[in-house]
Parts: sequence; C-alpha cells; structure tokens
Amino acid sequence: MAGQDGDDVIAPTRLGHEGPRVHIRHGLTLAVRALRGHASRPKGVRPVDRGDYTAAVLTSQDLITWTPRRIAVAGTSGSGKTTLADELARRLDCPRVELDSLYHGEGWVPRETFTDDVDAFTAGDRWVIEHQYREVRPLITARADTVLWLDWPNWFTLQRLVRRTVRRRLTGEELWNGNREGPLTGIFTDQDHIIRWGFRVRNRLRPVIPALEEQFPHLHVVRFRRPREVEAWLERLARLR
Repeated sequence: MAGQDGDDVIAPTRLGHEGPRVHIRHGLTLAVRALRGHASRPKGVRPVDRGDYTAAVLTSQDLITWTPRRIAVAGTSGSGKTTLADELARRLDCPRVELDSLYHGEGWVPRETFTDDVDAFTAGDRWVIEHQYREVRPLITARADTVLWLDWPNWFTLQRLVRRTVRRRLTGEELWNGNREGPLTGIFTDQDHIIRWGFRVRNRLRPVIPALEEQFPHLHVVRFRRPREVEAWLERLARLR
C-alpha cells in the first residue's frame, strides 16, 4: 500500500468497512453544492475532432480564452502531477496543497478530515491541486475552472514511476506525515504496491477525463501528450498575465 497515490480507487482495508462509502457520499454532497454556484456558459470552443476524442478537449495549441484561477492537474501515477502543480503555483503565485499530504496520515492511515480539508482548500478563489482520489474528484472538478490532463504514453509514465519509486526508497525521502516508500520487494508481495498499482490503472483515466466537460460545462480541459506541450502552454499562459 505504501506509495499509492490515489489515482483511481481507495483501499477499503485502510479505511474500514464504512470509510469509503462515508467519504465518497460526503464528497459528492459537497460537489453538488459547489455545482449550484456555477452557471452553464459557452466557452467559444466548438467540438472538434482530436483523433481518439471528439469532445471539446483542448490541446496546447488552442487559444487560452479564459483566465485559469482554479487548476486541477490530472494524470496517472508517475505522470508528474505534483511537479506540474508545484510549477503552476510558483508561476501564478497562488495557493497550493499536495493532495496526498491531506490523505495520508501517519503510518499511511487515511486522515478522517481528508474530505473536509479538500472542501476548505478548494473553497478559495485561486488554487492548484492534483485531480485524484475518487472521494473528492467530483468536488475538485465542480470547483475547478481548468483541468490539465497529462496523458502521456504508458511506457513513458511507467518508467517515470519506477525511477521515482526507486529514488524515494534509496534516499529514504520523507513523503507525507512521516511516511516513506516501502521496500522495493513489495512489488512481488503487495498487489497495491505503487508500481503494480500504476500498471493496473494506467488506462483508467482515458474514458473519464474527456467526459468531464459534458458533466461540468464551466470546465476547460486541456490534454497534453508530450512534456514539451506543457512548457509551450505555460509560456502562452505567462503572456496572458
């Protein structure tokens, strides 16, 4: 379990029998309340053919016709969500919290205040956060105005994940609330080891993210296929400020 970063489902063994249902129900209630504050509005972007997606998912080449203020970064384990979120917060000088730090308590035990903490943070006018953990995804999406989707090729994300996991283990880097990466041998004994987890959920976001704009009409979703596209988009964003 150590190192799992919540890209898809939560672990019942960590939360107990009622934990997942309580957290998810609470998160959905907050999301519905947040959505009531949004009015559907056209974004000036007509649906276009993006190859494997036909929804109005933007790319790094599309015009930035809005002012991103509440940004969620989506991607599978190892894609670089936290790195991009940190860079966005630095460039935009806006509040930032690492979602994993709110979820993982000491000894990898999920914190009971997780959903409430996310609710409080995303109530702000400007912020950057990761788009993960199914208990709070609806709430984050309802309040975000921008989702940046790091949709890298699987081989690229998985090799990043392996490198990150090995580095954390060898250096003994502290992650969140005193937790550290577990033994690398766990890949053979723990089905929820972060590397096995990353491989298992590697494709689960692909049918989910493109559908967000239909569910949340106020949202702008930008899909990136290569790291250089992210940098190009960030440079265009900087010129708007």
